[in-house]
Amino acid sequence: MNKFTIIYFLLCSNILFQVNFLSAEEKATPATFEQSKTIEEDEFFKLSLQKMPGRSLHTFTLNDFRNQWININPELNAVFTPEYTKKLFADTQKIYALEIRTARQGISSEAEMATYMEDSGLLKTLGIDKAAVLKEFKEIDASAHLIRPLAEYSRYYALIPPPRPVKLPAEFEPVGAVYVSWPIYDTFAWNLTANLVKEIRSNIEAWIFVPNKYWQKAVTLYMVKRGIDLANIKFLYIPTNDVWARNWGQLNILTGKAQNPAFVRAPLIGYAGGQPYAKASSEAVAIFGQYMDVPVYQLPLALEQGGNFVTDGNGTMLCSEHVLAQNPDVGDKRFKEILWDYYGCTQVIMLPNQPGEICGHADMVVKFADALTVFVASAKGTPWEKSLDEISELLVHSKSLSGKHYKVVRIPVPTNQILGKDSKDWSYINSLTVNKKIIVPLYGAPEDKQALNIYRETLPDHKVVGIDFYEYFFGAIHCQTQNVPPIVTKRIK
Repeated sequence: MNKFTIIYFLLCSNILFQVNFLSAEEKATPATFEQSKTIEEDEFFKLSLQKMPGRSLHTFTLNDFRNQWININPELNAVFTPEYTKKLFADTQKIYALEIRTARQGISSEAEMATYMEDSGLLKTLGIDKAAVLKEFKEIDASAHLIRPLAEYSRYYALIPPPRPVKLPAEFEPVGAVYVSWPIYDTFAWNLTANLVKEIRSNIEAWIFVPNKYWQKAVTLYMVKRGIDLANIKFLYIPTNDVWARNWGQLNILTGKAQNPAFVRAPLIGYAGGQPYAKASSEAVAIFGQYMDVPVYQLPLALEQGGNFVTDGNGTMLCSEHVLAQNPDVGDKRFKEILWDYYGCTQVIMLPNQPGEICGHADMVVKFADALTVFVASAKGTPWEKSLDEISELLVHSKSLSGKHYKVVRIPVPTNQILGKDSKDWSYINSLTVNKKIIVPLYGAPEDKQALNIYRETLPDHKVVGIDFYEYFFGAIHCQTQNVPPIVTKRIK
């Protein structure tokens, strides 16, 4: 098997990068090793490089690019020779020259934004030409939907715990707003993100992070042309490197005797251990703290915080063993001290990692429906079956700090994936709870309807809706959103 066969198979199976714009027939017929053996070298590049999302390629070094692939599948170590890595990296940069150039130079005028929208195909999607866009840009009042910083600077405390007592509310508790980071360079995902924002704004305010007013106007125009009402939609000028707001975003805590709001941020070291340091995303919480005039405390752990920590709101934290692997300098005693200092949690339940899953995020496999009910993923007949069953048994026999046992509700994973091998890691658990509404990712799988029904049966007083998230190769709605509590959002009303 040659290197082109291996990598083409990985791409078609979504080992690393999601294959975009697939037809229904392509979705139903994944590539196999035997099929890929007939692919010629030129055809390999034609098929593979055109289907790689370019979200942060402008931040990658040659070594980052190589490591990303190898961390996903160590067998590729022999494939990515120095010569081949340079070739594939160069070809990738050519394919995404527009996105990389735009990211490095920035957008600083309406004319530049109109050009980017034209060159990227967005204008064709909207059925509008460049001249019309420039005219409509002039008519958009960006200030009408803009949130401005409440403070002149961030109150940022590095490695200093917040004042006690500390409480970390659960995600099923009241929410004032939800923010997303718009996928500015992944134009294939604009429609998906617009649908997500539409569902959020129907219940509470949806806040969108963009770099500046020109991106705000572009996103505004896109949503208006899609027929999305802008009521309940606000923008903040906070640059990021990616869409994974749950991972680089804050955890919301209440501190001191007065239980004042504060944010906890954690250093983000890069997903799958192969990406470069996310300069913008890592500091987004500090900027958000300035916007809300809320103090920010840096956690003395390096991890994707919101994806790794799941709480019942009553002092118990669920997290995967991956957290300790990411922080080898932190022992068990110190780890528990940190959870007490920064979140007020006194009980930690460590969950086993899933075989072949590279991120180790707990929010892919567990989710609290309420203080005593927890959803746990189920994956019968897959490499994840045993470890997920272990998690279920562990939680069934665990007690909340209230003294009552947890009730476990199982939700199957989609079967149109190969867990532990294709790195999709799709899960209905990765949903968003927004007060009395639950937004669930759907994947075109036979289990879609069953998952929605389980949510409705477990939480009959909630409205449950689904959104097609097939386009994303891993991570879903929970990964791409972050809650903001009412005690914070009321500051800008």
